[in-house]
Amino acid sequence: MERFVVLVHVLAAVLLIGPLVLAGFVGRRAIRKSDADAARQAFVAGRWATAGSVVVALFGALAVAVSSRYTFGTPWVIISSTLFVVLLGVSAGYTVPALRKAAQLLQRRSAVAALDEPDGVERERLSALGDRLAGAAGLSFVIVCVIVVLMVYRPFGS
Repeated sequence: MERFVVLVHVLAAVLLIGPLVLAGFVGRRAIRKSDADAARQAFVAGRWATAGSVVVALFGALAVAVSSRYTFGTPWVIISSTLFVVLLGVSAGYTVPALRKAAQLLQRRSAVAALDEPDGVERERLSALGDRLAGAAGLSFVIVCVIVVLMVYRPFGS
C-alpha cells in the first residue's frame, strides 16, 4: 500500500507540478509575442495545476501517514511541506492572477491595435508583468527543485 501511495504521489507531482511551474514561463513568452490566446491558455493551465496540486499534497500526506519510516515530524518532511505551501502561495497568490491580468491586457491591446491606437503605458505594464512572471516562475522552479532534492536524499534524520 505504501509503495502505491508514493507512486500516485510522484505521478501526480510530475503531471501537475510541472505545468504549475511552466505556466509562468509560458505566460511570459505570450506577453513577448503579444499572444492573448497563449496567455489565456497559460492562465487556465496554471489555475488547474494550482488547484490540482492539492492532490499532490494529499497523496504526500497519505504517503507519510502510511509510512513505517517517516512521520510528520521528520525534518525533511516539514521542510518539504513548508516549501510546498510557499509554492502554492506564489502560484495562487501571484502567478495565476498575473496570467489572468496579462491575458486581459493583451486582449485589450489587440482590440486597441485594431483601432491603430498604440499605448506605451500598457506596453510597459505588460513588460513589467512579464518580468515579474518570469521571476515567480523561476522561484517556483527553485522551490520544486529543493523539494525534489529533499525527497530523494531525505537529509536531517532520514
